[in-house]
Amino acid sequence: MYDAADLKRAIHWHCHRLLADRLTQTRQDIERCRAKALDGGASSVNARIELEKLHAVLEQLQAMAPVLADIDPTGHHGSIVPGALVRTDMGLFYIAVALGRTEVDGIPLWVVAPHSPIVQVLKDTPVGEIAFFNGQAFRMQLVA
Repeated sequence: MYDAADLKRAIHWHCHRLLADRLTQTRQDIERCRAKALDGGASSVNARIELEKLHAVLEQLQAMAPVLADIDPTGHHGSIVPGALVRTDMGLFYIAVALGRTEVDGIPLWVVAPHSPIVQVLKDTPVGEIAFFNGQAFRMQLVA
């Protein structure tokens, strides 16, 4: 079992790997879509639209890389800032970039950006208190 510091390091490493995998997959999808767009015909119009969407996704993912690289997962955070691990009775949240739901060594969690709506609600809630988000109660248990 992990302590909070080890878990944060494992999550952070996992985030780097997950982001790299998503960047690779998106670049591969762009290449496949580019080939379809050049084929001509009716499907090439849809491929061009999809290509625009994929380029937007690629830009978002590329923008996450330096943000993630700047986060120090070894720090102890008493507040909800990038690099903090937040445990509630509804689950774990790692504050970093918007990678969504994932799992690290069988531990489910959400990797969320500091500006995300859930973080905006949780950041003003002391440990032991309850925050309400989308009609659900989240009891704050730990901020590390």
